[in-house]
Amino acid sequence: MSQNQDMHQNTEAKSSLSNRRKFLVKASAGTLVASIPAKPLWATEFTNSIQASGGPSGFGGNAVVVTKSSAQWVALAEGLDSHVLHLTFDSIFGGAPWKRADKSRVYSGSLTVLEVLTTKKTNGNYKYHGPSSINLNMLSLWLNAKYHNDSRYGINYPVVGPTAHFKDLHSFGQRVYQISVDNALSTYSAQLTSMM
Repeated sequence: MSQNQDMHQNTEAKSSLSNRRKFLVKASAGTLVASIPAKPLWATEFTNSIQASGGPSGFGGNAVVVTKSSAQWVALAEGLDSHVLHLTFDSIFGGAPWKRADKSRVYSGSLTVLEVLTTKKTNGNYKYHGPSSINLNMLSLWLNAKYHNDSRYGINYPVVGPTAHFKDLHSFGQRVYQISVDNALSTYSAQLTSMM
């Protein structure tokens, strides 16, 4: 009987120790998760109060942020306003489209919106989207800002305007480009994609 009691107490002690370990692991994980920022620091600059997670936080009351993805802008390219299609990449961003991930080469800054969105190589891949589609994603972010409140597109992305963080599309485009200069293109491109 004593042996059964010892085994029972030993099992209870192991179970108690196991439960304590599980609690400590969960508590530690909770602390770690709580210490991770809810969104990248760059997200605040482009979105004011838009959550980078795509959550339904909005601005100006309860309006939900609505954007088009890069793939949607490629599909819509032919139907965009002619004057927008013929803007050069350089006139929008103040710099040339990226050609290489190490930033050692760029395409001509005179490439137009239409060329960046739609030109394909002979193998069928898009020619000017850039490494990790950075050029496409920067352009898509700019197009979302450009077509905010345009009933044809149903976009609600108020980052440019008299009461917004950016007063005009030019300053918005230049900041989008400057961040690409300052950061790894693959990381920045993925972050832009998560915002659309």
